[in-house]
Amino acid sequence: MAHLGAKIDHGEQSSARERVPSNANITDLLWRGRWHLNRLHHADSDQAQELFARALALDPHSPEALINVTHGLAWAIWTGRESGNRVQEMRGLAQRSMRADPSDGRAYWLAGTAETWLRHMQPALDLLYQAVELTPSLAIAHAQIGSTLNLSGGHEKAGGHLELARRLSPFDVHLFFVLGELAMRSSLLRDYREAIAYADLAIVRREQYWYAHMVKIDALFRLGETQQAKVAFEELRAVRPRFTTKYIDWIPFEDRSVNHRFVESVASLSAGRTRLATEGNNSRR
Repeated sequence: MAHLGAKIDHGEQSSARERVPSNANITDLLWRGRWHLNRLHHADSDQAQELFARALALDPHSPEALINVTHGLAWAIWTGRESGNRVQEMRGLAQRSMRADPSDGRAYWLAGTAETWLRHMQPALDLLYQAVELTPSLAIAHAQIGSTLNLSGGHEKAGGHLELARRLSPFDVHLFFVLGELAMRSSLLRDYREAIAYADLAIVRREQYWYAHMVKIDALFRLGETQQAKVAFEELRAVRPRFTTKYIDWIPFEDRSVNHRFVESVASLSAGRTRLATEGNNSRR
């Protein structure tokens, strides 16, 4: 049923993108916005947020519009490593979504994600577990539970939720995120070969996913395979030429020493490692 739902969802998005949105209703605006959001490009993200905002303006109490506005903002925060103020804005929208429809697990998933990014790990997990209780097939909520467990030191328990997310939605556009979190779990468990294997699977699905590149670089570095680590670092810089350790510092690990570990391995492989390390240190002040 989850696979069928995904196919229907994709079909509706494809149909909606052909419609002229100037006089569109809420449903048209939301489907068109989802199509743009699932293209995973910054310009499309901006268009999606605009369309979702128009839908919400038509009905400020619409649970569906609220959920999509919150989702659009979440994507912008995650990809842009945006500030705590923006996460607080997302948190408020997610709470409005929960009030608008207390039975929709997606609202709890978004609320839990916001709490994760604010490093409120136990409230985050409480909300995320409620999300999957309400909507057991919500793959992205299971994936976020795995991510939150990785971030909060519970990585030994993360695998079950991540593998379930993978099974529930094997063709999901966000599968790279699940694979990246499986790579991170393996890295935290010091199984570096497995971490590299999962990271490679994530990178195949989304070459620009710097998080998976980072895990792979660190794993090679920890294995003492310096030349391969340098190659992996150059691959990262090819797809993310503006990459700095500020990216790593944004990751909301509860134990900040984990951030420092990844900064150390990535910065050590750059010819400009002093500059990278300095930027990372400055961003922690």
